[in-house]
Amino acid sequence: MQNITMYVAAAQTLGVVKDYAGNQTVPPPTLVLGAKVALKLRLFAESDGYEPYPFTDLSGITSWEFVLDNDYNAATSAKITADSENIIARQIQHSISGEDRTETELYIPIPSMATVELKTALADNETLTLNAELCGYDANGDLAFILQIIGFTVRNRITSPGATTPTSPTYLTAAETRGLINGIPGYAAGDGIEFTDGDSGLVLINCIGGGTAATTITKAFTAADLTGKTTSNGKTTGGVKSYSFTELGVTSPVIAQLFFESVDVTGSPCVKLNWTPNGLTVTLTDFDNIDAGFSLILTASGNLLSKSFTATDLTGKTTSNGKTTGGVKSYSFTELGVASPVAVQLLYDSAVIPNGCAKTEWNSSGLKITLADFDSIDKTFTVLILK
Repeated sequence: MQNITMYVAAAQTLGVVKDYAGNQTVPPPTLVLGAKVALKLRLFAESDGYEPYPFTDLSGITSWEFVLDNDYNAATSAKITADSENIIARQIQHSISGEDRTETELYIPIPSMATVELKTALADNETLTLNAELCGYDANGDLAFILQIIGFTVRNRITSPGATTPTSPTYLTAAETRGLINGIPGYAAGDGIEFTDGDSGLVLINCIGGGTAATTITKAFTAADLTGKTTSNGKTTGGVKSYSFTELGVTSPVIAQLFFESVDVTGSPCVKLNWTPNGLTVTLTDFDNIDAGFSLILTASGNLLSKSFTATDLTGKTTSNGKTTGGVKSYSFTELGVASPVAVQLLYDSAVIPNGCAKTEWNSSGLKITLADFDSIDKTFTVLILK
């Protein structure tokens, strides 16, 4: 498998591939006939620099579609189609050249790089140039995001790439259909849905199951909505905002992120997200001045699963004064019930873990969770998994 990370300035519809610093324009990556691809597309907000694309701007997107082709004829099948149902929009935090960065990333799995269409187009040629199109659809099935990237190179094989398969046909398109389904309130995989719309050409009867039915819930609040406020020099520096499960529209903990303006502050020392028997409590401390709005974004799904573990389940434990302070917990893809990386969030004693104490990373076997610098690991961890 090719694991490819690429950076794209997404300020315009026609994206520009950049280096990790956002300064230099570089060519798109080279793909290989028959080699599966895990594409990590990291988006910049501007044409220059590495300011991340605002993650909140993607919160209303319920389905994605990614294709590569060498023509602009919708009547023909694309040469390459991604596993669009498993495209994930996420924020990642990592360090580059000693600098901590938060980036907006689209994880795009491409399991079939040996399609009939691609092999036919390549024929006996050494390479083929393809252009990419990434589309995001909202709950109404409307196009909410589009990014085109021109100039991908696909190399032919000297040996056989294996059996070829046709690309999946799209009619409404498939992504538009998923957007409509995923946007139906209360829909979860396994529900039975009946609707017809002859005028639009869509006729979908007894849709059972399907792709991930993710639901994004956004709640906004400001300093005026806080209780137990703390102030300094006339400025609000902290306080508490609580939501019941009923207010959030969920019945149990889900993946939660908090943004101050457009900056993700989830896991920062100034923020604590804690699930209680009644709902979610957001505790803010040590802000210089809370003078802008917060956005709480929840990602829920009929396929949201959870796994729990304690210190006894860790390998490679670290200890201090007889207390467990770190270690590793790994899950295989089979244990998690998924075939590729998905969105996850780690809770400790029902609270989102602060940055620096835990690292979640996907590898070829599954999910690896590394814990460090805890005072004492004496409570239960919960892994929320968005299938």
